[in-house]
Amino acid sequence: RLGITVSRLQTSESGRSAAQKSAEKLVLSADCGGTTTRLMLYRVAPDAAVLPKQRAPGTLLREEKYPNILFKSLKEIIEVFLSQDSGIRDPQPTVAVLALAGIVLNNQCRFTNLDWVVDGNELQRDLNIGKVELINDFVAQGYGMLTLGDDEVTRLNDATPHRGAPMACIGAGTGFGPCFLGPA
Repeated sequence: RLGITVSRLQTSESGRSAAQKSAEKLVLSADCGGTTTRLMLYRVAPDAAVLPKQRAPGTLLREEKYPNILFKSLKEIIEVFLSQDSGIRDPQPTVAVLALAGIVLNNQCRFTNLDWVVDGNELQRDLNIGKVELINDFVAQGYGMLTLGDDEVTRLNDATPHRGAPMACIGAGTGFGPCFLGPA
């Protein structure tokens, strides 16, 4: 199993002090589709905020891709990811946000085309992660849209954007995925 993952390890931590690193939190992020799960581990300052049209805060430490067909559950994939030697001291995440291809209700999800049921509260307990939050994969796309800068967006028409107006995020994945964003 381990030989087929695609791995990327970031080394951008080298210029930061041990005190800075220890104050920061490790965040596990996942994109779990019908065929592949991509896991990412970030180091994020505790006071970091997500701001519109700005890159999400944090430093990507590690990223791996796993073919779902080789695993019995998402929990097993996460266990493999966290147990692999990555050179990161104490790679235990404080929080995990897992974007899943399926309907998420009460922090639980049945995958669209896998026989997997994921329970965020069980993952939190079994993997000893402070907080595990499950969200639909297109809800994650919607949140991601909010961080895109003008140079990262292709305009489809000459309509004038209106701050606070509803937005739509629509695309193909495991199925047809829509997400609509409205003002807070």
